Amino acid sequence: MKLVGSKAICQDVPTVYAITGLTTSADIRWLLPKAAMKNTLSGYNVSISWQEAGSQKISAIVKIEGEKKQFDYNVVVEPVEVPVIKGKLKVCQGTEKQLYY
Repeated sequence: MKLVGSKAICQDVPTVYAITGLTTSADIRWLLPKAAMKNTLSGYNVSISWQEAGSQKISAIVKIEGEKKQFDYNVVVEPVEVPVIKGKLKVCQGTEKQLYY
């Protein structure tokens, strides 16, 4: 068994994490930090949108026939970069070859 999903993700982008390798029915409890907003929870999967950039960790506690095992998973959340347009603030009508980037 192991916990799988994106180890590096952009902030506010939904991503799915899952427990794989289970051969029998199991109870799973997900432990999510405050920076993780849970979108959906389905079976052995959880969909998360990260609200804060930086190093984060999610955990899953798997219980099979009374035995518990915890799986930890480190994730690096990259900040969302706000696009910026640079160039002259004022341009006269008919002016050619003005560069904006």
